[in-house]
Amino acid sequence: MSILCAGLTYEHVPIGVLERLAVPDEHRPDLLRRLRAAPGVDGVFLLSTCNRLEFYADGDTRAQAALEQALDWRPLVRREVCALEHLCSVAGGLESMALGEREIAGQLRRAVRAAAASMSPGLHRLVRTALRAGRRVRAETDLGTAGLSLAGAGMDLAVRRLHGLAGRVVLVIGAGAVARAVARRARTLGAGRILIANRGRAAAERLAAEVGGVVAGDPSQGPLPRCDLMITAVRAPEPVVTAGRVTGPAFVLDLGLPRNVAPEVRKSPGVRVADIEDLGRHLAGRGLPDELERARAIVAEEVAAHLTEGHERAAVPLITALRGQAGQVVADEVVRLHRRLPGLDERARRETEAAIRRVAGRLLHEPTIRAKRLSATPGGARYLDALAHLYGLEETT
Repeated sequence: MSILCAGLTYEHVPIGVLERLAVPDEHRPDLLRRLRAAPGVDGVFLLSTCNRLEFYADGDTRAQAALEQALDWRPLVRREVCALEHLCSVAGGLESMALGEREIAGQLRRAVRAAAASMSPGLHRLVRTALRAGRRVRAETDLGTAGLSLAGAGMDLAVRRLHGLAGRVVLVIGAGAVARAVARRARTLGAGRILIANRGRAAAERLAAEVGGVVAGDPSQGPLPRCDLMITAVRAPEPVVTAGRVTGPAFVLDLGLPRNVAPEVRKSPGVRVADIEDLGRHLAGRGLPDELERARAIVAEEVAAHLTEGHERAAVPLITALRGQAGQVVADEVVRLHRRLPGLDERARRETEAAIRRVAGRLLHEPTIRAKRLSATPGGARYLDALAHLYGLEETT
């Protein structure tokens, strides 16, 4: 089996394509089950954010066809080391619109939890390495401490457009993780009033209580409250904000994918709209932090460590077989010795058996240590093949 990543990101396709191909949360379990059952697929999970739509799979050459069919688009495909390096970079926020964003690690963890039934041991190891790389980037570089999320970038843009939020009325549509982040930021920036609109009233009430806001009802029903800043952050197949429901002047920040705000809203008098695509253009103008080079080096170190661990793991079955073979030889010789020397007392039997086992262990110690060490070097598989051939263990490898 081998690891591959097949997907699309904002760097390769327009946001509109990601929007069209986005997989609704309620459809993901069934999609992952079907992919896991496809020929050649040993494990799979889906990482879907506003920046990307990527499948990671553990499988043989047939797995790529299954992923491409699920995407209904010609994806960019990465394999083995390239797939590992890419996911490590993603987890460190190096492949995001908002360079160094911290939220991506949580999104990756949630993607893995959602795919618990379709994961393989190889994918779990891949994710562990990627999350470790992300933690190091955040802990060891300024890129990690200064990472800005898309939500944060959007709020910064809104503050500039509105000349601050002090005394402003802010309407947040949604009550999920992104909605919570922007509502908290609005409170920190001194918003005069925060309104929370969400289909689920209980979630809206919890968020309103947290930020000192007011529940504004179901955003799909009736007119939307008048506000200075409207932020939408819900997962919905169709826009939840349509023309005529926004009364200006107002700044609308659309953080949904698919987008929550209908295109015609941009034509409403006095209404300005910024969505994910607009934020991407806004962030593209920022210079890359000096710490990016160090972050890339951290990713390279984690990739190398993962590969070394994998190569060493490949030696384990052969070493186990070699020790098993030696153990059987020792057992046979002990039986033969006891038959030839029936007069040995119990203590002598134990001592002779222990001595034979110590000799066998010492003879095997250096070959097994070297096999494990050499397996992690370039061309390490050749050393394992040679050892298997010398001891007649070809079937093990």
